[in-house]
Amino acid sequence: MKRFLTIFIALAALVFSGCKDKDDPKKSGAEIKLSIDYKTIQSGTFSVIIECDAAWKASSEASWITLSPESGEGGNVVLVTVEAGTQEQAEVIFTSGAYTATLTIVRKADTSLDTYLSATPIFIQGQGGKYDITVNSSSSWTATSNMDFVTLSPKSGSKGKSTMKVDVSTSTKFGSGQITIQNSTHKVSIQIVRNPSQATPDPQQPEQEVVPTSPQGTLWAAYSVGNNKKIRFSKGNLQYNPAQKKWKFADNQYDIIGASNGNISATYNGWIDLFGWGTSGFSLQPTETSKTSKDYRYNGQSDISDSYRDWGVYCAISNGGNKANLWRTMTRSEWRYVVGVTKDCDGNVIAAPHRTNAENLRGLATVNGRKGFILLPDDYYKAPATVNFTPNGSSYNDNIYTVEQWKLMQDKGVVFFPCSAYREGKKVTDVGTYPEYWLATFYDMWEGWGGSGDRYFAMVTLVTEKGYSEMFNFINVGLPVRLIQDYQ
Repeated sequence: MKRFLTIFIALAALVFSGCKDKDDPKKSGAEIKLSIDYKTIQSGTFSVIIECDAAWKASSEASWITLSPESGEGGNVVLVTVEAGTQEQAEVIFTSGAYTATLTIVRKADTSLDTYLSATPIFIQGQGGKYDITVNSSSSWTATSNMDFVTLSPKSGSKGKSTMKVDVSTSTKFGSGQITIQNSTHKVSIQIVRNPSQATPDPQQPEQEVVPTSPQGTLWAAYSVGNNKKIRFSKGNLQYNPAQKKWKFADNQYDIIGASNGNISATYNGWIDLFGWGTSGFSLQPTETSKTSKDYRYNGQSDISDSYRDWGVYCAISNGGNKANLWRTMTRSEWRYVVGVTKDCDGNVIAAPHRTNAENLRGLATVNGRKGFILLPDDYYKAPATVNFTPNGSSYNDNIYTVEQWKLMQDKGVVFFPCSAYREGKKVTDVGTYPEYWLATFYDMWEGWGGSGDRYFAMVTLVTEKGYSEMFNFINVGLPVRLIQDYQ
């Protein structure tokens, strides 16, 4: 069972006395209170807050519902994931001894399951050539071309994934047009340009491409995070050596520290890469391990954007310019825009703006044996890497790259967010499981939550095999940080 959020809450000791208490079956449990008892959703993940002064369990007979965690003790947050499908109703039963509480879920029919169409773009090199387009359709499809120098085979297909061969006849004449692929509900257009002035590479003498230069520590390519607003990503996850008081970016995008984050201390002479929210060293040290989320608040401030609590603003990163105020942490709205998030952290459909072609500029991958997710630059398909890429997938096996293959992708400015780990106090779990990263946006405060005092939450990325979304997490947990720099 996948767990996106695990919270352990210290409860006051319960004192039991007398034979009567021991014989009472209800004394082995406690009353359960839920933040919601009814939810209508099409698909996605939403959270339920539990208040209980004893151990509890949660279960559902519906195969399309998953719970994380399925049990716990005391106050907690349970993530409920609903798979898309036909309209159904089911119940999640929470039990603690003789006490029960019920959450009713109504799953609305997801009509989009029957209506989809995608096709991978291609880049025509020089005077022509032969290319493959992968078509993924919810029903039978047909393809046409408005160019007499392009031949398609086959020109139709059935539901599922299939490959269409594209033969662009060689010529010294310029030509352009488009291939149109459509099924009963969708249409996809692929632009074709045959440009003789762009010489076709000699397969015996591969072209030695020069990677554009960029500021120290950045990947060179531009990513849109808003209207007329672009950024560059750092070359890797943020790392810190407490004994040396030194910051740096990871040497490789797929590098993580993992379980060694459990060595975190002010005197540890090694690298860590899991940080509590806003622990830049300004108000809280990067080695902070308090499990109380209130300790991570600063003068009542909310977002860490444009403040010294942002690692990129306050910290001088040795291989990232070595000066303060060169970097920053991405915000929630920027994350939604660059990824193309369509559902909020409660699983509700949102109409947030996003960059053009967002669905074809993202995907899951395994790089050098490390699972994670990929973002492609805005202009990637103008000259893609000579490595296959399957966009908008639902499996980390969609794109598997060796170190050598990944270098070709990285030279095109492609970003990889590796699945890292999760730290609470000094306990590190879920190593290599989820690509969950801090954003600069504060989420909410819940007063007196679960009888354990005020709890505070900030937004995090959430990309898994179930979708491209967002979530919130307690600001006291340790998560990775990937900084950005405004594109000049």
